Amino acid sequence: MTRRFRRWIVALLTVFLALPVAGTAVVVTTTVALDLAAPQVAEARSGGSGGGFRRSFSGGGRSSGGSSRGFGGGGGYSGGGRGGGLGTYMILRFLFTPAGMVVVAIAAVFFFVIPAIKNAAERKRQAKLQAISVGRIQIGFDALSTIGLRDRIEGIVREADVGSAMGIWRMGQRVVENVLSQLDNVKYAGFLEEKERPPEEGEASFNALTSDARKMFEREIVRRDGAGLKLTQRNSDKATELLDEDGDFGIAEYFVVTLIMAAQAGPIGLPEKLGPTEDVENALRAMMAVGSDRHVGFEVVWTPAAESDIMTRDELLTDYPQLAPL
Repeated sequence: MTRRFRRWIVALLTVFLALPVAGTAVVVTTTVALDLAAPQVAEARSGGSGGGFRRSFSGGGRSSGGSSRGFGGGGGYSGGGRGGGLGTYMILRFLFTPAGMVVVAIAAVFFFVIPAIKNAAERKRQAKLQAISVGRIQIGFDALSTIGLRDRIEGIVREADVGSAMGIWRMGQRVVENVLSQLDNVKYAGFLEEKERPPEEGEASFNALTSDARKMFEREIVRRDGAGLKLTQRNSDKATELLDEDGDFGIAEYFVVTLIMAAQAGPIGLPEKLGPTEDVENALRAMMAVGSDRHVGFEVVWTPAAESDIMTRDELLTDYPQLAPL
């Protein structure tokens, strides 16, 4: 068998072996590429709030990563300069043939294209895991039937350890559990969820919703956050059952609780819109189902908070136009 004949045999075998792999690589590469393809506030309203937000992400939701491959080896040929030069010449000559170009293309796919695609997919996966969903549940309760709920929420907030991620999560679980026990007294409700935002946007959304909820009153008599517990002196009780602490005529009709949660690694799962009372229960249970491993932040805001304060139906409709009757 002559040397020229052997070279043709090697070239043919290379083409037949390389074409199926090249086709598979092109299909995989193409498939992956396609895949990658403020309301008015009632006067002198009182309220309370408590919660916190943990920052467990870094780099603005971007993950850094990379891979390195090392190739090492050594060898020699002591048969004379002519043999080494001839070998190099034959390799270069082969690379400029159709079969050689196929081999080069396959090597480029395996050593450059596929690692780049894997790194891009990993960055996308990490970004999705770190993305933050923010949900808000607002409920208007019958005031006279939920005096005990107001007191229990305040007690939970006073005792909560919001200086730790686990403490915030446990506070949220206890608050939501108590709200669930008062479903029969729900008169108005509303949901909102902003799904899978970058970490900075998610935190900003959480803070904005919390701030909006706390703007619904002028006097915050209870506040629990990372700085500790802050209490404001309460006014005296109402002069009569028909007058509030400011001497204005009115009857206590409603009590509003706002629950705000932030979670990573997927949506919270709040209903898209308000329907029957079961939707309120489903929304609350969706918040409770968020485990401590996904939980990022929780805030509860309630009003009125003082025993001497009241909220009428007109005030509720004016301050909370987003709530719908059940």
